[in-house]
Amino acid sequence: MFTQEQIRELYQVTEDLQERAILHIAYGCGLRANEVSQLNKEDLRLTENLVIVQKGKNSKRRLVLINDTISNELQEIIFSIEPKQKELFINSKANRMQHWTLNKLLKKIILSTDFGKEFTTKELNKIGIHSLRNSIATHLLENGMALEQVQIFLVHSHIESTEIYTHVTQNQINNMK
Repeated sequence: MFTQEQIRELYQVTEDLQERAILHIAYGCGLRANEVSQLNKEDLRLTENLVIVQKGKNSKRRLVLINDTISNELQEIIFSIEPKQKELFINSKANRMQHWTLNKLLKKIILSTDFGKEFTTKELNKIGIHSLRNSIATHLLENGMALEQVQIFLVHSHIESTEIYTHVTQNQINNMK
């Protein structure tokens, strides 16, 4: 899991629009790696600031609100890709970016940061796009969002999943009772 300062540093070292947009979608929207991978241009409703996740975990379809910054970046990506291309994020071979490629890209970004250079190979191997989802959930709690709201944000069916997922301290749980 990343600190809020480390997240800021990740954004600062991104090399292009696609890297920054992937961070925004994975961290800012809390999407899972597979959900990011499966996004198509048709899943974006940018005038409404919405991203449609067609098939999330357990095949759940959901709408995700995005802010103007993410919307503008996604609009730029749409304009930069071939009109016939349906995939939103593509790899160097112009194919859909798969979850393992997203994880590899995140590791490349991490290694460009000061804090990333301190990771051992073993520590780095444990990090992936899902780490961004864990981080946003924890940061939302740290910044005062109620556990139930984080549960809704993450689209968890059970609050127990959110408690475990976000590394909630017993003190935070006691305070909500």
